[in-house]
Amino acid sequence: PDDLDFSLQAYFVTLGDRMQESQRQRFKSLSEATRALRPEFKVEFIAPETQPARASRDQISRNATVIITASSSNSGEPPRSERLSEPDESALVAALLRLSSAERAAVYVVSGHGELSLTETGPQSLAVLAGRLTELGFSVQELDTLRGGDIPKDARVVILAGPMIPLSEGEAAMLRRFVEAGGALLICAEPKLPGEGPERTGLTGLESILADWGMEALDNLILDEVMRRALGDATFPISERFALHEITGNLQLPLVLGTARSLRVLKEQGQQATQVE
Repeated sequence: PDDLDFSLQAYFVTLGDRMQESQRQRFKSLSEATRALRPEFKVEFIAPETQPARASRDQISRNATVIITASSSNSGEPPRSERLSEPDESALVAALLRLSSAERAAVYVVSGHGELSLTETGPQSLAVLAGRLTELGFSVQELDTLRGGDIPKDARVVILAGPMIPLSEGEAAMLRRFVEAGGALLICAEPKLPGEGPERTGLTGLESILADWGMEALDNLILDEVMRRALGDATFPISERFALHEITGNLQLPLVLGTARSLRVLKEQGQQATQVE
């Protein structure tokens, strides 16, 4: 749309080695070509070593990180942004197309089973995640699967975040149809913790579907002795190494996973599951 203003902040070190300088020059040429097509496109190169406060504010932890922001003075909507790591031409074009789209893809968060909340504050809240998704241009809404029917057509992703009680067979079938039609489903399956009562089973209601997709969430709790010594709590395992996969490709820092359980890949199943850690 013509009323969109694009700005780009490119974080590249200026005192880097030959490879880092080559990255900076390639992206500089790419950004200049973009500005030739759209002169109003604002580009700013920032050296994190000379502007550490700004790099910290933008949470820059890796060289060749690019933040693209799209804003409109007419729509009344907040600015939308995307963060790219070492982007090439195709990644830059794809990000610009996503930010230019008038339609906002939706992320739905399942509710009604004791899941983490979108609106509450504190450790049991998804408010920070919802805010970041909104910045990326997604519409974030709660989804009451107990009402039946199908997942809304504008849904790109559905999140099931730690249900305390299992979903029904009908709800599980609804999510299966969504995924098999091309949707993405993020399942955060909280394990049963020591001391919890018999009403808390640790089941999601999706166990048979996960088996059909080639994986099983085991009934256990991962403990990390290193984190017990460092923080006094072994239920926060840290993961630092990942297999090559598009899901883990842009991970730049170790992951700390609170109250995690292990997964098992079911090799004999027809669907292909990939272990990424």
